[in-house]
Amino acid sequence: MNWYRTRRVNYEDELSLPSETRNHLAQPVLFVQALKDDILVPAMSAGMERVMPKLSRAEVPTGHWALWQAPGQVNEIIGRWLGGLKLEGGGKGSKL
Repeated sequence: MNWYRTRRVNYEDELSLPSETRNHLAQPVLFVQALKDDILVPAMSAGMERVMPKLSRAEVPTGHWALWQAPGQVNEIIGRWLGGLKLEGGGKGSKL
């Protein structure tokens, strides 16, 4: 419920972001779509690439609670995605 309570505060905080980055995520992003989700239907994610140029997508045949309904499959997707990331800096101290 805190997310709903802080929506105005978050909105006001984001107003100070530079306009060229306000609606743009430059970092790699993974979106795992639950195909049987009755609330977050696949059509709702259309166009995400416009603001997330490094977006990777995956799908699981579950409802809204994919992490509980198919934890092995979701974790496999996340592991493959993380394994494919190129860390900037490349030194021993680089972390995800």
